[in-house]
Order: sequence, then C-alpha cells, then structure tokens
Amino acid sequence: MFPDEPSWGIDDAANLAKSLADHGVDVVDVISGGLHPKQKVGIDFQAPAYQTPLAVAVKKAVGDKVLVGTIGNITTGAVAQQVLEEQGLDMVFLARQFLKDHQTVWTFAEQLGVDVSLPVQFGWVFRGGRPSGKK
Repeated sequence: MFPDEPSWGIDDAANLAKSLADHGVDVVDVISGGLHPKQKVGIDFQAPAYQTPLAVAVKKAVGDKVLVGTIGNITTGAVAQQVLEEQGLDMVFLARQFLKDHQTVWTFAEQLGVDVSLPVQFGWVFRGGRPSGKK
C-alpha cells in the first residue's frame, strides 16, 4: 500500500477471494507483492512465512469456500507445518526454496520424520540400484 494514497488492502483481497470462490476458483495464493519501494505493507520480509498473516486474514473471511495458501521464506519443514496446522491455512507454496534445494520435499520429510512413498523403481535410485532378487 502506498502511504496517503488509495491502494489495494487485505479487505479488498478477502472480497476478491470470496468472489473468485463464487465463480468456481478452487485455490487462492495470498501475497503482498511488495515490489515498489514506496509500498508500506508492514511486513518483515526476512521473517519466516512472512506472508502468512495476510493469508490467514483472507482464510478467515472465506472459510472453507476456497483453499488458501501462502508463500514467503518458508524454508523448513517445521515452518511449513506450523503454517498449516497452527495458522489454519490449506497449503504452502515454495519458490526460492526449490531453487536453493531441488530436493525440498525430501528435506522437509526428513526434518519432520516423515517417510515418502515412491514407486519401487524410484527407490532403486536412492538405495543403490535394482535388488538382486536374493532373499
């Protein structure tokens, strides 16, 4: 939002999300933008999951009419899980994290102690090749 100028706000985003849900949209990704130096969005862009408060406000407004997700400095499995379980959002989106770690899904699963199920053939790659058939 630009100081002292009419601008798009969280109430506008919530109203748009309601309208989109009424028109059949299934998922809304809430992000502040923050692309212009004059914008004052009141967010610490270095904080973990910094877009989450905006997405939570939209989720409260739309309830279960549409799935709501967030993005922004979600770099660990614990942060992603906290956003989903404690903040009540439906999903997280990751961008830069996948650029830093192309195996983010595996990394988060390991951090959270979750086994990832894969087709048997994928397992061969990660476990040292095709089984010999010996029991």
